[in-house]
Amino acid sequence: MMCVTASGDVIALPGRRVLDNGVTSNEYWRILDCDEDFGWALFYYSGAASAAGLSYSGAVLGTRNGAMPTGADALRRLEAALELAGIKMWELSTVDNNNLEGAPLGRDMMVASAVN
Repeated sequence: MMCVTASGDVIALPGRRVLDNGVTSNEYWRILDCDEDFGWALFYYSGAASAAGLSYSGAVLGTRNGAMPTGADALRRLEAALELAGIKMWELSTVDNNNLEGAPLGRDMMVASAVN
């Protein structure tokens, strides 16, 4: 993964190793676009699990309030950034983490494990 600073300096960042159900993947994340006031950020990831013979890619849109941006400029930017990554807007799905009742790891456990 490569990052370019405002002055044009290139910073190389290492990939991440992810263990999922006993299969190790090498994964790389990039920032595709970000709102100037950080109201939203669009991330792209790609990885490969060579032992399983598969590769994958996708995108994650994070927003302050969990809702999809609605402004025409934001939607145009999101669509253009996703297009560069080979992803269509209709491939995104909504994830709602507001109701964790009955989840095996409730909000209190997630916060406690993040602090420890």
